[in-house]
Amino acid sequence: MQSGRSAELVGDSARLLSSMLGLCRKIDRIEMAGLFDRYASLTQRLVLYRLRPSRELQMLRITARKNETKSIENPPGVIRTTIAYNDQLMLCHFSLKKGSEIPMHHHAAVQNGYLISGKIRMVWESGKDFVAGPGDGWCFNSDEPHRAEILEDSEAIECFNPSRSEYDAR
Repeated sequence: MQSGRSAELVGDSARLLSSMLGLCRKIDRIEMAGLFDRYASLTQRLVLYRLRPSRELQMLRITARKNETKSIENPPGVIRTTIAYNDQLMLCHFSLKKGSEIPMHHHAAVQNGYLISGKIRMVWESGKDFVAGPGDGWCFNSDEPHRAEILEDSEAIECFNPSRSEYDAR
């Protein structure tokens, strides 16, 4: 449920957007269409803000385009792009360079992954391992220590529940 102020902002944005669309139809010029597209993108970002009963204003990234999302390299050879998230769920894309390693670690979030391309060796603290190839998936439980060795240049998608605050795209 939106607060009065956020509902007012969304309503104002929708009315302005509708007026601009009508103007674009009348003028039918590429420049106006471009302006409309930029405004629509801005409006979409404004709608991502919402008030929560017991919290401050919080941004949720519910949609993303690759060119609007910053990628982070950490550790070396592991490039993460946080795509979309809310408090409960986070979706990340990883580009991983052959020879890089993700050291043994654990986190509160359950981690579920899918390998798009390449080859990765997942290793649990117990020594159990799994070599993932294209189309393979994995899941680590909450606080389950694990690491990874990148055997080939790879590309993966991973989801975390709940979201990892250190991966927040802001």
